[in-house]
Amino acid sequence: MKIARFVAAAAAILVVAACTQGSQPAAAAPAAPAAPAAPAALGAEHAKPAAPAAATPDAEGKVAIEATADGFTPSRIEVEGGKAVKLVFTRTAEKTCMTAVVFPSLDIEKELPLNTPVEVEVTPEAGGTIAFQCPMGMGKSAVVGLPQA
Repeated sequence: MKIARFVAAAAAILVVAACTQGSQPAAAAPAAPAAPAAPAALGAEHAKPAAPAAATPDAEGKVAIEATADGFTPSRIEVEGGKAVKLVFTRTAEKTCMTAVVFPSLDIEKELPLNTPVEVEVTPEAGGTIAFQCPMGMGKSAVVGLPQA
């Protein structure tokens, strides 16, 4: 019984020592942060970035899309409904789930080799949306067919 208590006490001491090992003595508490500046007083470097605008095809009917560790950029592409668009995907991150692009509604899946452009042509209907994503279902993005004027 005494040995069990000794072992328990020794284990507790080791846990406490491991948790505090390498910690520095407590420093004085930092001063309270100043009140946030009014938005007009903030410089451009502190402004929140605006949501990126939807991309549109260039003169050749193409849209360049970068597959990064954070998803597809741009994540929304707007095209005239009924018109084909060539999406040119380039994966720029080695460690990402964006190793392929999947269009679930079109039953299309294309591998995205690192730093190699891969074209996928789609034709969204006016008022329709074609979703695309990585094979894990993340990085959801869309091609939106705008109503015809």
